[in-house]
Amino acid sequence: MTTKMMRTRTTRTTTIVITALLAGPALLVGPAAGDPPRRTTAEVLFARQVQDRKPVAPGTTFSAGKVYCWNKLTSSESHYLIAHHWIKNGRRVWRQPIQVSGKQWVTWSHFKVTPGSWTVRVTDGSSMLIQAASFTVE
Repeated sequence: MTTKMMRTRTTRTTTIVITALLAGPALLVGPAAGDPPRRTTAEVLFARQVQDRKPVAPGTTFSAGKVYCWNKLTSSESHYLIAHHWIKNGRRVWRQPIQVSGKQWVTWSHFKVTPGSWTVRVTDGSSMLIQAASFTVE
């Protein structure tokens, strides 16, 4: 490599680093594709069934069997991923990824639950908590 080529390469690298530093962290660490926006809220309800996109007789205490985790999501973005993490007695037993395709979106997942203390964590594509709620199975 000639001295001129080395100077050109060094100048380009220096320019990229300076540009990145001036642009701030947004250029260095931006949101990944599919990540939810930072302004997402979730209403979380549990029920034995969902009818017409609404939970039927929501509650926090159930007998063993199928329980639905219903969410109403509100966001400034319209396309992102969330996940439902079903946790029994502190141990995750199921993770259900869900694609969200609207600024206001209703979605749900279900799981066949057994007696114990249950929590469902609603997280974004980076596993950041959006909302969590708990219920008991007797």
